[in-house]
Amino acid sequence: MAGGTTVLLAGAISDACERGLAEVDSLRGYEAYKRNFTSEQHELIRLRAAAGWLGRLAMMADREASKAKTLVGPLVRRIAWRPET
Repeated sequence: MAGGTTVLLAGAISDACERGLAEVDSLRGYEAYKRNFTSEQHELIRLRAAAGWLGRLAMMADREASKAKTLVGPLVRRIAWRPET
């Protein structure tokens, strides 16, 4: 049985097809539900570049912040989640 989200997504995709659109961008991630709507997938590649020392410094800071977010994010979500009592 399809859930409400699946029915809503299927309707939106069907409407887009009727309007002549040929692709759906489900953004990044490999969630299982996305495979229900497609026969193909495209790899997402991120290319970043910096010019000069200030640009390289900014890019390095951003990269380190992303690493920290990846490491700390699950911990913060676990601490913030409070089951109902």
